[in-house]
Amino acid sequence: MDDPRAEAAARAAQDEPVEAPLSQSPDAEGGSEAAGTDSDEAPPELVEEIALGSTPAGIATNASLRALSRAARSFLLYDPSNDAIRVFLSDYRDAVKLALQHGTMDLEIRPFEMVQAAEVVYMERDRERSLAFRMFRDGVRRLTITPEVEWDELLRLLEILSVRYTGVRQQEDDIVTLLWKAGFSHIEIAAVEGFVPDDDDDDDEASAVRAARANRRAESHIEAPSDWDLPLPTFGVPVALTYQPIPAEALEALHAEGSSMTIPSNSLSLVSNMLEVVADPLDPTTIEDIRHLIEEVRDFLLSEGQLNYLVEMSRTVAHKLRDNPTEREKLLSTFTNERALRRIVRSVGKGHSEIPPELLEMLDLVPTDHLSNLISLLKDERATTTRTILRKLISRYIVTRASFVILQLEELESGVARDLLAALAEALPERVVEAVEAVAGTADTELQYEMLRVLSLTRYGPRVKSVLMGLIHAPIEDIRLKALEQLIAQKGVDLFRDLIKHVESRSAGPLQPDEANLIGRAMAELNPKAAQRLLSGWIRPKGLLKRFGAVPGQKMLRWTAVSGIGRLPGDKNEKLIRWLAEQAGADLHKHCMRVLFVRRREGTLNV
Repeated sequence: MDDPRAEAAARAAQDEPVEAPLSQSPDAEGGSEAAGTDSDEAPPELVEEIALGSTPAGIATNASLRALSRAARSFLLYDPSNDAIRVFLSDYRDAVKLALQHGTMDLEIRPFEMVQAAEVVYMERDRERSLAFRMFRDGVRRLTITPEVEWDELLRLLEILSVRYTGVRQQEDDIVTLLWKAGFSHIEIAAVEGFVPDDDDDDDEASAVRAARANRRAESHIEAPSDWDLPLPTFGVPVALTYQPIPAEALEALHAEGSSMTIPSNSLSLVSNMLEVVADPLDPTTIEDIRHLIEEVRDFLLSEGQLNYLVEMSRTVAHKLRDNPTEREKLLSTFTNERALRRIVRSVGKGHSEIPPELLEMLDLVPTDHLSNLISLLKDERATTTRTILRKLISRYIVTRASFVILQLEELESGVARDLLAALAEALPERVVEAVEAVAGTADTELQYEMLRVLSLTRYGPRVKSVLMGLIHAPIEDIRLKALEQLIAQKGVDLFRDLIKHVESRSAGPLQPDEANLIGRAMAELNPKAAQRLLSGWIRPKGLLKRFGAVPGQKMLRWTAVSGIGRLPGDKNEKLIRWLAEQAGADLHKHCMRVLFVRRREGTLNV
C-alpha cells in the first residue's frame, strides 16, 4: 500500500515544484533533463525522478539522489568506456559534495521514497526505476553518508546499486550483503530481512531470493524446549512500568555495535571465541566444524585489504592451535598462499616501496615455501610498486635457496630473470657471477643491462672477465661500450692483447667509431710502448700493405690507431696523424683533426 504522506508530498511538489538552481543541479553539464527540458528527448531509462525539496539541504540531497539513480541506470545504455558515463559520474560527485556541505546525509528508506529529517527528498513509484524500492526490497531501512566520505566509497556505492539495476544478478548477493562486504568507513546502513512482492512470482530473481531465504530458515531451525507444554510458571505481582532515559553515550555505543565499520573486529572476535570452543575438551565442536568460518573471515579480510586484522587473526590461530601443530600449519598456510599474497601485496599503495611489517610477521608465522609463491606472483605481476615489494621479499627468502633460483633463471621470462638477478645481488653478492653465467647467452637487452649493473658491484676476476668479453660482442652498441668500459677499468694483465684481437676481428665488421675511440685510448694507457709500435703500423703499414685501403677493415684499424696515437707524446705522432688526414676520406679526416685539436687542448707533449 502506498504511503499517504508520500502521495501528499508528491501532490505538493507537482502543485508548487521546488527546483534546484542550475549551479547546484548535477545535470547542468551532463546533458540530462533539467527544468524546462522535454523529457521525451531522453531515453526512458534516464528520465529523472521528480524534483523535491523545501529546504536548501533537501534540494541538494534530492539532486544528489537523482544524480546517483541516473548514474546507476546509465550503465544499462552505455558502455563503461563511453564519455557519457564520465559525465554522469562527474554530476554524481559534484551533487553529493554539494549536499554534504549541509551536513550528514541521513536517509530513511521507504518503499518508494526517501526521507531526511521529515522531508521527502526522493520519490519514484515505478518499481523498475525506483532506487528507493530496490533498496527497501533488499532490506535497507536507513542509509547514512558522512561529510568525510571519500570518492572511492561513493564509487563503490554506485557500483553496488548499478548491479541491482542491470537485472542479471540472480547469482549475486543482495544490496545489504554487498554493502556489508564493502567495509565502508563513512557510509553506514541499517537493514532488516528484505521482502519480495507477491506479484513478482514470475521473476527469476524473486524466486532465487525466496529459495535462498528458505534455505537459511531451514538451516537455522531450532528445536522447541522440552518443557514447552508444561503449565506456565507463577508470575509475581504485576507492577507499573517505569521508564528510564538512556544516556546519549550509551546510545552512541549501542549504535556503534551495529555499524558496518565494526565487522572486521567482530569477525575476529567470533573466530577467537570459536577456537576456544574447539579447545574445550568438554565441547564436541571440532576444527572441521569451524574451518569454513575461518576461511570466510580470512577471505573477507583479504578482499577488503584489512591487513592489520588479517595479521591479528593469524596470531590468534597460531596461539589457539599451538597444541595442534598439524592443523595450525594447515590453516596458516592458507593465509600466505599465492592467492592471499597477491591480494596483500596489491593492497600496498602506489609509491610505497617498503614491505609492510605486518606482512613480514604473518609470513614468519607460517613455516612454508614462500619463495616459490613469490616467484610465481612475479611472473604475472606488472605493476612497478608490486614488483618492487615482491623483489624485496624474494631477497629475504633467497638466501637459503639460491641454487634453486639460479637453475631457473635461464628458463624464465627476461623481466622475471632481471628481478631475480637483482634480488640475488642484494642478498648474496658472492653468487652473482654464477647467476650471470646462467643467463650469459641471453639476447634480451634489458637483461644484459642488468647483468652489467650487478657485475659492476662484483669483485673482478677471470669469470667476470669472461662474461664481459662476451658482452662486447653484443648486437647493441651501448651494451658493447659499457662492457668495454668495465673491462678497461680493471686494467687486467692480458687486456692489451685481448683488445688487439677484438679490434682485428671486428674491424671489418660492426665495430663502431665510439668503440674504436675507447679501445685506442685504452691501448695507449695500458702499454704505451707496445701501442706506439702497433698503432703506427696500423696508420702507415709497410711493404705491400702500404697502399691505402689494401687491408679489409683498415679504416676502423686506423680510426682506433688515431685515437690511441693521439694520447701518446711526440712530434712524430702528430705528423703521422696529419699525414693520414691528408689521404683519408671525409669521416676519417674529421676524426684526425678532432684528435689533433683535443691533443693540443690537453697539452700532450711533443717530445
